[in-house]
Amino acid sequence: LLNYAIKNSELVALYFAASWCPDCASVTNKLQDTFSGLHLLLNPKFAYDHISQKKNSPLSIIYVSSDDNEKQDLSKASTEWIRIPTHQRNILKRHFKTCAEEERDQLGIDERHEIPRMIILDGLTGGVLTMDGVSDLSDYGPMALDHWHALQKLYRDMSREGITDA
Repeated sequence: LLNYAIKNSELVALYFAASWCPDCASVTNKLQDTFSGLHLLLNPKFAYDHISQKKNSPLSIIYVSSDDNEKQDLSKASTEWIRIPTHQRNILKRHFKTCAEEERDQLGIDERHEIPRMIILDGLTGGVLTMDGVSDLSDYGPMALDHWHALQKLYRDMSREGITDA
């Protein structure tokens, strides 16, 4: 699902959250209010059917839930978001060291980022543009997408010049 989003989107937002998390509720609502219904998001139906979408979407939102089961997960996430199945979530949580406090020991993560967290990836390379998409959404509101595109341009320009982070 992540590879599908990267192939078919300019930007990918990995949104780590849970339905039971009070801090996540306001971010989830803001995310839905900002991007849902604007035809900006990659259609998740194609991701589950493994069908290529013909045009590149500006944004994919991938919901990586810390809920106990998919029924809880479905109660909060927008139908316009791609949901990572329960059995695949831990791979992303370990890779990005992002999880709920309750999952920390089970996942074997010592230092971690807490939920809610939104990591923005470049759709061309899969490179991390920012680990702080939640703050960007709060600071920029509907202009967050423009901010992420500016980060993407900077990232790609630096990559072309051979400048990488240490």
